[in-house]
Amino acid sequence: SGYSHIQAAEQYGVIRHIDQFTLITAVKNLEKDPNLKIHINISGITITDPDWMELAQQLFYKKDLYHRLTIEITETAIIKNLKAANFFMKLLRELGCKISIDDFGSGYSSFSQLKNIRVDSIKIGEDYIKDLPDKKDTIMFLRALVEYAKSLNLDIIAEHVEKESTAKFLADAGVDYLQGYLFS
Repeated sequence: SGYSHIQAAEQYGVIRHIDQFTLITAVKNLEKDPNLKIHINISGITITDPDWMELAQQLFYKKDLYHRLTIEITETAIIKNLKAANFFMKLLRELGCKISIDDFGSGYSSFSQLKNIRVDSIKIGEDYIKDLPDKKDTIMFLRALVEYAKSLNLDIIAEHVEKESTAKFLADAGVDYLQGYLFS
């Protein structure tokens, strides 16, 4: 996991450069392949960085790329600074980007928050995936989440899928996309 590296980058103030580099790299790849869709994670610090947003606007000026880019922001970062996150996400959506809540369920999650945050998808965190399909309370949470997210027309992504039994369960439960070591 790169978690400790991200924490260090945030602590030493270099995360904004990493997030800018990630955006530049994503744009280059989107320009090369018109069929490519990319999800990138950004730090919670970036949601208050006007330089990142300015860079995004410059990189996409008069280019039809935004609709193929999804920005993933952790649930914790959104809830920690809800006003700034909503403003940041509003600007990205105006440009045509899609927004995903990363690690949903790992922080202060509440189904009611999904009504207040305009996103396109949620990515269910590892804590809810690793015990499937064996843990009953996790199954109940997942089923309720899928039903609620579908009622809001959100795509659902499950990360950290490592076992065939987990993948089958998630697909049968209505999860739209799976990612993890099982696949690559």
